[in-house]
Amino acid sequence: MISFYKGKTPEEKDMIAKSGITIPTGAALKFDANGELELATGSNKPEFISVSKPITTTSSMKGVAVAVIDKSGTQEWIADASVSISNLKLGSKVQLASSADAITATTSSGIVEAIEIINSKKAVVKFD
Repeated sequence: MISFYKGKTPEEKDMIAKSGITIPTGAALKFDANGELELATGSNKPEFISVSKPITTTSSMKGVAVAVIDKSGTQEWIADASVSISNLKLGSKVQLASSADAITATTSSGIVEAIEIINSKKAVVKFD
């Protein structure tokens, strides 16, 4: 899960998610080509973090609660890691996991900056 930690309090909005996806609580989200929310994974830059309870959409679904990521870099988020990040160097930029609700240790084309390692499976991060 990715959750707000400190900094500028994120604005919360209700958005429309595309059909046929499962959105876990604390998942990174971005707009698809139709302007609907989809999971942001790998090196796809997220714009939002889900704050809704987990949902699975069977059609385009309104009312998905999200927190808006502030692009000024004033927000810090706590992110679970999908793999061990114990060897990750502070300042490294990593990718998002395929589940969109965690970071990886992959630094190639990274978009999430690790600013504090809490333990081998959790870090404080900032988004590009």
